[in-house]
Amino acid sequence: MATTTTADKGGSQEVNSRLTASLLNGRNYMPWARAVSVALGGRSKIGHIMGTVTPPAATDDKFEYWRSSDNQVMTWIFNSMEPEVYEIFAYSETAKELWDSVKEHYGNQNNILGCLSCNKRYVKPNNFLRNPLTNILV
Repeated sequence: MATTTTADKGGSQEVNSRLTASLLNGRNYMPWARAVSVALGGRSKIGHIMGTVTPPAATDDKFEYWRSSDNQVMTWIFNSMEPEVYEIFAYSETAKELWDSVKEHYGNQNNILGCLSCNKRYVKPNNFLRNPLTNILV
């Protein structure tokens, strides 16, 4: 994984790298989100997506530092997406907005699939194969 570094108040930080080995493709949201959260936590940037690092007022001296840090998080997340997925979210304004939008877009469908795979005892395989959208629950 190629990276580029830039000087920052805290030393040097990667700016053009992926956070995860696998890219978000729309079908792997749950493991992707976990991997991104862990990677951001390891870089002390998790607060940008959790909402605990909030932007100061635009007139505050710290605003440019916050924006630089937030853009860095957005870049990492964008670089961890398939190009088709990136195009959907490319115009997000903040890392928190990006994270919430991705979760809203992909999170629910993965929860449904996860429930079905985790609760196989409630699924009638024969009915599922014949008609996957109806009559699958016991």
